[in-house]
Amino acid sequence: ASDVYKRQEQWKTGVEIFIVESTGNNRESRNDLHSIWRFFIWQDLHYQETFIMEKEGLNTTGVSNLLNKKSGVLGISGVSSDMRELLAACAASNEKAILAEKMYYYRIKKYIGAYAAALGGVDIILFTGGVGENQMECRREVCKDMEFMGIELDNDVNAKVRGEEAVISTPASKVKVVVIPTDEELLIASDTMDILNK
Repeated sequence: ASDVYKRQEQWKTGVEIFIVESTGNNRESRNDLHSIWRFFIWQDLHYQETFIMEKEGLNTTGVSNLLNKKSGVLGISGVSSDMRELLAACAASNEKAILAEKMYYYRIKKYIGAYAAALGGVDIILFTGGVGENQMECRREVCKDMEFMGIELDNDVNAKVRGEEAVISTPASKVKVVVIPTDEELLIASDTMDILNK
């Protein structure tokens, strides 16, 4: 393919996933897909946000604090927003933690399906970020039962990968699944330098 379209999805999951599809040199197509991506996010949140604001008497700052600091796996489990602590609670048979974990994986899987439909297929799924590159449970559960999309995870390889670059799909998988570590501190420093140099 002459060009590759990439859309990064990290919103409210803590795991970064890149869904990649070949699109050719079509700027209009990429802009349309960007609009679809923004619509997914808006559609998922818009009605909930306005309902909560009215019911709880919150302004935008209050809603932002609620969504970014008190929601997600912390809000559901009552344990922590740290996935390591959540997994420990799951291992201790904490029912709310187990529910939060299942919802977390479901949410990621739902976005993969949504983007696959919007893009007309998927070539690569890339896991990165703290959870994506380090937690094999997340990668396993997200890719589970996704064979209908051409995703076949090599569970033996996946179980051994932690914080290193690797292909974790089987050779027969139509969609390549990979893990690539990210250097978030370097990216933040680079972005900061770009801002300071403007």
